[in-house]
Amino acid sequence: MASTSTPAKNRPNPAASLIAGAFAGSIEGFVTYPTEFIKTRSQFRSPTATGKPPGPIHILKTTLAKDGLGGLYSGCSALVIGNGLKAGVRFFSYEKFKKALVDQDGKLTGPRSLLAGLGAGMCEAVLAVTPSETIKTKLVNEAMKPNPRFTGLVQGTREIIKMEGIGGIYRGLFPV
Repeated sequence: MASTSTPAKNRPNPAASLIAGAFAGSIEGFVTYPTEFIKTRSQFRSPTATGKPPGPIHILKTTLAKDGLGGLYSGCSALVIGNGLKAGVRFFSYEKFKKALVDQDGKLTGPRSLLAGLGAGMCEAVLAVTPSETIKTKLVNEAMKPNPRFTGLVQGTREIIKMEGIGGIYRGLFPV
């Protein structure tokens, strides 16, 4: 079985991993957000006069005509913060799991590395993915309404928790 060893002085600082992951995830979220926006909008759209739901090009054209380029970034803060949080949690927890799983020689075997990745993915799902995706989806859906209740990420999150409790941002974590 192959194992890897990283001298202690070359191991990344967990805080540096958290910051690097958060920064990278935030940039990725901002750059890719318009496609996420169109995908999410298409999930909420009702059929057009032809009886078919509008496609991505129709959603893009309609959004640009109605709201301009900024319209494609409606709800973006939720995804940017969520992606930053997800990547930060993943990088940080992976480093912590790796540190806990090294053998007595300071080496991390393939199976143990797999376990570290599994643990990091579970932490990411519970602490970041579910709440950020739930909030983002609710913000995008609410923005389509004539009188949206949510004016932004912080206010929207507070309203969701006020109306539905903390479980409102964890909707979908467990099967119903």
